[in-house]
Amino acid sequence: MKGPVAWTRIDRPFAVFAEREEVTEIGPGKPMRLRSYDVKIPFVSIEGRAATGTARLLVPEVMKPPTPIVITMHYQMGLPGVDEFLREGWLVMTPLRAFSMYGDSVNFNLATIQAARAMPFVDPKRIALTGNSAGGYMTLMAASEMFPIVAAMPHVPLVNTAYNTAFALENARIAECGSTDAEGKNASAVPVFCSVIQMVRAAARPIGDPNRQAANFIRNAPVGVVDLITCPVSAEFSTADTLVPINQVDARYARPTPPSFPEGFSFDMDKLVKHPAARLTLLQALKDRSVAVLRVRLPHALKPMWELTPPVDPRETPRISFPFSARTDFSVCVIDEGAPDPRLGHLKHNFRFSGLSFAKHWASKSRPLKAEQLTAVKLAVLMRRFLGENFEGVKNYHSATGKVAAMNRRNRPSKERLDVILGLRAYCATDPRYSARLAQLYARLAPELRALDARKRRMIARFENDISGGLAFHEALLHHRWGDKDTARRLARRLVRAKGHAAYTACLPRPLRLEIGP
Repeated sequence: MKGPVAWTRIDRPFAVFAEREEVTEIGPGKPMRLRSYDVKIPFVSIEGRAATGTARLLVPEVMKPPTPIVITMHYQMGLPGVDEFLREGWLVMTPLRAFSMYGDSVNFNLATIQAARAMPFVDPKRIALTGNSAGGYMTLMAASEMFPIVAAMPHVPLVNTAYNTAFALENARIAECGSTDAEGKNASAVPVFCSVIQMVRAAARPIGDPNRQAANFIRNAPVGVVDLITCPVSAEFSTADTLVPINQVDARYARPTPPSFPEGFSFDMDKLVKHPAARLTLLQALKDRSVAVLRVRLPHALKPMWELTPPVDPRETPRISFPFSARTDFSVCVIDEGAPDPRLGHLKHNFRFSGLSFAKHWASKSRPLKAEQLTAVKLAVLMRRFLGENFEGVKNYHSATGKVAAMNRRNRPSKERLDVILGLRAYCATDPRYSARLAQLYARLAPELRALDARKRRMIARFENDISGGLAFHEALLHHRWGDKDTARRLARRLVRAKGHAAYTACLPRPLRLEIGP
């Protein structure tokens, strides 16, 4: 790839383009050159308005398209966090700005995945997601909506937003967040915890109060959508986490609150969350799924955080690849660091998470996607996206109108349709048997969700009878409507000339049929 010119024609409806190009050498270890591009990504806000975010695309010196890509969620991740992927020949995409966590950040991150899938040099079967903390939350939420995803690697993710928000807001007063000493410095006994309180308040504003609108919080939480997270997941949690307490994974891993915390400071879910239905832990939500819980201790050589002298060079921070199970849907790694410490945040010891081994395990396979990724409920969500239906049941309690309104979680309808088509095409290209699975699941859908059938006068093309023809038909139709005539003609011509697609061929619009000729 020679530069931005080589990919300015990424599918037109996404309007993605490079704003700058930069050549960088990364280290330590063997130096490696990479190219860096800033990419504008249009999306639709939770209010339904046009918005734009920016992500950075990092391209390794040696790239063999179609190339796997890892996308970091919510927070920008610097080179020390992603260089291991670049050295393996992966593309990396990372956001340059974090929007409100439960608001526009979800929409922007979903649009980023859609844009990446449409890039002609990206392997649509090998898109991996990762992120830390709020980025881990975003990784799981995006995995519930996007399809297919080859692997999701959330590190210390929020999984129950009702609990995590109530934990922060209820304890903020007890911790005297906002208090300062004579020099104007944070005087709280829980300083790192207090440093995120304003962010938590701002993030929670659109979805309400965690106790009064508990259902809205759970609908915006990984524990509320685990049935839609069908890709392989490896998630790590620390028993010492003061920002994302282990209680939301399962209470049995929680340690007693040390007396060094202010009196009354609580991690107890039953005490903090008033609505019983919102007291849902990750392992309770996953009770019907195949899950491996792996408890690990850290190497003794790791330094505790309080022994570090700032500033700490992230390149010198040890990187740890935690164990995972290759036989289950979810690997939940519980890192035993003892009880939380009021001076610290997520971790007690200085180390970085590595998701490379997990991503490579799934992406390096001859069939990187499992057939079971496509389920009946997942296909129903994809069809609702194709039809332009919104994320079901999510409300915006801080809308611009001042009234409670539906929260938009969708991109432009044309972008949603194309992403669904590209995702299903990538899934079917993995193995011929996957098309048969898609046909079986589609045939069982409710009539109102059969969005990929086509009708023209008395002719009906049923998608379960012609999977490849249906995908080509709808992709050609989308490009024709956008005015991308070259791509529309190419797809339509292939559909007409191939055998077995008579029904979809007959349903092509007359102007497109005339353009491609006999």
